[in-house]
Amino acid sequence: MADIIDGYSKSVGVFPLVKHYMDELGLFELFKKYVPKGRADIEPAEGLCIQIVNILSGNRPLYCGARMVGQVCRWSRGRR
Repeated sequence: MADIIDGYSKSVGVFPLVKHYMDELGLFELFKKYVPKGRADIEPAEGLCIQIVNILSGNRPLYCGARMVGQVCRWSRGRR
């Protein structure tokens, strides 16, 4: 019976799972509230969230994860 079933699989990575728990914990809002912005062009909360996602998703150099960085930045600004 198992030989008859045809199917496919798709890998989505760990980003949706990490994002879910970061949302549940309110990390972006927490960082935004307590970490001063200073003179940076972006919110430090974005950078911290990017670092967390990077560490939990395999700790790749960030220059290799431009797509992931874009996803986190869009998510932190409320876009999907």
